[in-house]
Amino acid sequence: MKTILYIHHGKGIGGAPLSLLYLLEKIDQTRFHPVILFLYDSDVVDIFRQRNYEVHIARGLYEFSHTTIEWYNIFYLHRFLHRIIYFVPSIYRSYRLVKNFSPDIVHLNSSTLAPCAIGAKFAGCKVVWHIREPLSKGYLGIRKSILKWLIEKFSDAIITISNYDAQQLKKSNKIHFIPNFVDFKIFDYSLNGRPFREEYGVKDDVKTTGMLSGVTPVRGTLEFIKAIPYVIKEDKNCFFFVIGNFPQQINFFKSPRNVIYWWRIRKVIKRKKLNEKIIFTGVRKDIPKVIAGLDMVVFPSIIPQFGRPLIEAGAMKKPVVAWDLGGQNEIVVDNVTGKLVSPGNPELLARAISKILGDKELAKSMGEEGYKRAKELYDADVNSQAVFRIYEKGLNPGEKEL
Repeated sequence: MKTILYIHHGKGIGGAPLSLLYLLEKIDQTRFHPVILFLYDSDVVDIFRQRNYEVHIARGLYEFSHTTIEWYNIFYLHRFLHRIIYFVPSIYRSYRLVKNFSPDIVHLNSSTLAPCAIGAKFAGCKVVWHIREPLSKGYLGIRKSILKWLIEKFSDAIITISNYDAQQLKKSNKIHFIPNFVDFKIFDYSLNGRPFREEYGVKDDVKTTGMLSGVTPVRGTLEFIKAIPYVIKEDKNCFFFVIGNFPQQINFFKSPRNVIYWWRIRKVIKRKKLNEKIIFTGVRKDIPKVIAGLDMVVFPSIIPQFGRPLIEAGAMKKPVVAWDLGGQNEIVVDNVTGKLVSPGNPELLARAISKILGDKELAKSMGEEGYKRAKELYDADVNSQAVFRIYEKGLNPGEKEL
């Protein structure tokens, strides 16, 4: 039996930890023993503990993020300096932890874990590096070039979840393209969505649209909010949800950008009188039931990325709308499974939403086609096995499994 040490970087309940969780749900524990090492203690850790996985917290170990989702720009100079100072100590800490756990393979759950990769390789361990986020160019592209070199140098296998992500890396025979996946037993389109709607007092005949990425600039929350007045102008019988992280208590000094962003959102809501048309639910742990209660899903991310909500919506036979950007446009087939819209224009986003909400037959057809595509490309039983085959066979130089 091989011991796999999984290392996860973040605190929030988002795509990366959920994708890791769904992978572990499919693992054959007669072949592999999973151990999960978290850099931070958070609600995410509790989810894994509740499923009786072996969980540890790596205190004093830090990631170095340079992705389109989070990178250290001028607003986060203090964080950049902190990560630079602790980069080498984090390598040493990783080295000691890997030596202590003695795994057969270290599986890194993000491109942000360069110190862990270096430490694991120095400890003589095989490294599978899961790239779940596109790399940021930054100001001059120097950090991106260094990180691309580190990913190729300090890994034995690289997994990318989209072709767009793969194109951001150095060309290498170590790269395996395995999309994120969805468990159709969990995301079951026959689930009853009425309890979710009733929770918020939304009647059965009201048309509902939701985005499942919370409140954050890169997820396009503001663009979604700005689109709502245009949709309501076409049909007042609509209601909108923002599901995910919700900044109820905001510390300006810890996250100035998010504070300013939230002020802008509240300003639009107040000016357009949208308070009675939109609900910010906060984090939900019953996402299949949430999607069941929606008529469609919008993924308005303003940066290229693989959108887990898009494949989950497909599994639930829900039509989708997204910007025409890398990652998203690999999932959504325009005018077949949903609509792709030129980025950055809330009015165009609204037109796409209104088109689907106003045509039941079109919405049903797109949902059916989305389901077929999800079954073909994003089935957990198939894609998880592709990862496990890498553990067994795909860690030798030049050997490609898939």
